[in-house]
Amino acid sequence: MAPAADTAERHAWHRGIGGWHLVYASMAVLAALLIAFDPDARPLERLGRLALLATLTCWYVLTGARALGTEQNGLGLRYICAAVPLTVALYAWTPVGALMFFLLYPHIWALLPTRRAVLASAVVAAGTGIAVVADIGPRGLLMSVGVGAASLAMAWLLGAWISRIVHESERRARLVAELAATRAQLAEASRETGVLAERQRLSRDIHDTVAQGLAAITLLLDLDAEEIRADPDAAHHRVARARETAAGNLAEARALVAALCPPQLRDATLPDAVGALLDRARRDLGVPAGLSVTGEPRPLPVPGETAVLRAAQEALMNIARHARPTTVDVALAYRPDGIVLTVSDDGGGFDTATAAGYGLRGMRERFAALGGGLAVESRPGTGTTVRGELPL
Repeated sequence: MAPAADTAERHAWHRGIGGWHLVYASMAVLAALLIAFDPDARPLERLGRLALLATLTCWYVLTGARALGTEQNGLGLRYICAAVPLTVALYAWTPVGALMFFLLYPHIWALLPTRRAVLASAVVAAGTGIAVVADIGPRGLLMSVGVGAASLAMAWLLGAWISRIVHESERRARLVAELAATRAQLAEASRETGVLAERQRLSRDIHDTVAQGLAAITLLLDLDAEEIRADPDAAHHRVARARETAAGNLAEARALVAALCPPQLRDATLPDAVGALLDRARRDLGVPAGLSVTGEPRPLPVPGETAVLRAAQEALMNIARHARPTTVDVALAYRPDGIVLTVSDDGGGFDTATAAGYGLRGMRERFAALGGGLAVESRPGTGTTVRGELPL
């Protein structure tokens, strides 16, 4: 059976080709010894038989060995076309030539497609029968038919076994190549997924830190000349708050670049960090804002605490920009199986069916990435409640 299409790796048949070369060399040496020390042969007969064996062996070295080690089908065909008559001729001259049939048949089935291998095997069997008849005369016709049939049957059985080995080897080689390609595709897909996830994380972090801080600074500095002249102390206070916000925003940006936890959580607990956000919101809004903590506060993984802090920050910023409330309430509930953040206000509210802000979507994605969820309840004129849950 001829080797199949090219594969990335040489299959088992090719990897074991050195063993076939060793078997051929062993058989050739054995045949040469038997011919050289045949007591019934004349010296010239010995030399002629050895020369024929040497020709067959050299032809194998020049073509057959290369054909078995590569996938050059044309070279294999040329080897078989010469090896068949040379082997049959050697057998017709001396019974020792039968040893080379044990090499010829595997070569036929390894190097030729199935139909050509069957034809070549039939030619070898016919040649064997003719050699028997030529040796013992017409009375050996029945014997030659039997020998030819047995030779052909052995060739087909051997060929079927070799073909199955080669087919299985090629199938496994193709499977290995497909697995390697699939692994490369999965690695590329994983890399792209990681890049996308990192981009989404950076996008959320930038929105929750830099963008929110810039929006707050814009609100604080939204003054005209008349307001500055009328109340310079209030204007100075708002500029100071803007400067404070800018400094905090710079720290947030540096932490983002360094992929660290938010600076608010470095030296403070999550309730303290949320309380600091609420204090700032209370000063900016000028309305009562309370924080309640239930359960036993405990440290959470950094991604979880970051998600809760960013959600509280986003919710409070949205209240400052859109709600115009009279009261704001924030609650942290520590449970055995997780934590719940609730931010509510009694402001103007909105229609959740039409709201599609990036901040709300970012909060939901951040919680969902950690196995939690975030819901918003609001209607125009009834206030808003943001509730996020994270499992532990």
